Amino acid sequence: MTFKTQLTTISIAAVLVSTAIGLLVERSIMRQQGIEMMRDTMATAVSGAENTREAVAQMRRLHMFDEAALRSEAAGVSDYRSTSLYRTVPVVAAWETLRKMADKEGYTFRIPTRHPRNQANQPNADEDRILQVMERNNLPDYFEVNEKTNEVVYVRPVVLSQDCMLCHGDPATSPTHNGKDMVGFTMENWKPGDRHGAFLLRGKLDKVDSEVSHGMLMALLWVLPIAMAIGAGIYFLLSRMCGKLLELVHTLSDSADQVRSATNEIAQSNQTLASGASQQASSLSQAAGISEVVAEKTQSNAADARDAASEMERVDEQVRRSSTALIEMNRSMADIQEASRKIGAFNKVIDEIAFQTNILALNATVEAARAGDAGVGFAVVADEVRNLAQRSAEAAHNAAPLVADSIAKANAGSLKLDTISRLVESITENTAKARAMVDRVSNGSDEQTRGIGTINQSIHEMQRVTQNNAASSEQTAAASEELSAQAELLGGVATDLRTIVEG
Repeated sequence: MTFKTQLTTISIAAVLVSTAIGLLVERSIMRQQGIEMMRDTMATAVSGAENTREAVAQMRRLHMFDEAALRSEAAGVSDYRSTSLYRTVPVVAAWETLRKMADKEGYTFRIPTRHPRNQANQPNADEDRILQVMERNNLPDYFEVNEKTNEVVYVRPVVLSQDCMLCHGDPATSPTHNGKDMVGFTMENWKPGDRHGAFLLRGKLDKVDSEVSHGMLMALLWVLPIAMAIGAGIYFLLSRMCGKLLELVHTLSDSADQVRSATNEIAQSNQTLASGASQQASSLSQAAGISEVVAEKTQSNAADARDAASEMERVDEQVRRSSTALIEMNRSMADIQEASRKIGAFNKVIDEIAFQTNILALNATVEAARAGDAGVGFAVVADEVRNLAQRSAEAAHNAAPLVADSIAKANAGSLKLDTISRLVESITENTAKARAMVDRVSNGSDEQTRGIGTINQSIHEMQRVTQNNAASSEQTAAASEELSAQAELLGGVATDLRTIVEG
């Protein structure tokens, strides 16, 4: 049997089963509606009887009956039920009306009560159960469906009103003044609002079942052609659908083959990618190690550059101090030159003074000789003065070369100091340049250290990404293998499905 035949059979069977279920549900609904209609009919009949009771009670309250004539008639009759007085009792009028309606509709009418005046109204076991349920739950009415006997029961309690007290009230209010009512029954001393018995209607469901069967037959006459049309439509649609399904099966089989081939290629590519990623990760690891070594060397160079900068700062400070000392020394040499020049001038003055003194001493000697003995002492003094003048002249003459030599040396020293000062200034400038170069080298080393750190971090990030790519490639390869297996399974399913569809 082909798949189309199987599917058509199942679909038509589903339609028939659904139709049968729908008919059964409809039958249940129709039967329930019939039961509800019977309940409503019974409830309406009981309500009509209660309206009759109230109307007759109102007529009695309005004295529309000739009480004297009614009592006179009842006095001469042995069966009170045949009297007009009995028929004007409100509750009697109510149940008589209800009995006529029950006879017309085919219902069984009962007035069960536990203390009946008419023993025929003594409740049986089922009626007593219903009365107990109503009294225990204080129900306004009671409805029951008995599936065993195929009948329904509707019960409404009889609630005593003030009009009922004429026959069932306090015996002291007896209209015959003997504790009995108008028809001779002893008054029970009941109270308004008490429940005394109930109106009970019992009806068979045969008529409802007959109506339901007729409705089901009519529904079946409508449903069967519709079901046959639906079955034909299902067959036509399934024929088209199976054709499309067969095309899809072929397409699915071809797609499964393509997926299997593609997954094999993807798996091979992923394996190659994983191998390359592993090699790249190894290279990156080596590069990371070299980068770390370079970073350490760069950091060491940066530290050395910073130390060299510190040393250059100290050298620069010492050179500046030396330059300052040379400037001070140059100033001192200038002072020495000035002092030597002044000393030379003083020697010249001393020489001139000695020359003049010597001349004066010679003149004094000449004058002492002219004075004779009187000038002997003065001549001795003049000789001493001339000796002192000669010695001063000799001392000045001897000091002059020394002073000149001192001035020459001071000049030479000043020239040398000038040369040294220019050299120190050149050293200071070169030291400043060297310091600037060392600072640039230090800053460059710091920047290089930071750059290498960034490079190292990037290498680590690339290494992590490469490792992740390798892991992802391996996972993708595994997924590709799984997909390939699923493609194989899909191909097998497509083959099985083709077998099922083609038969």
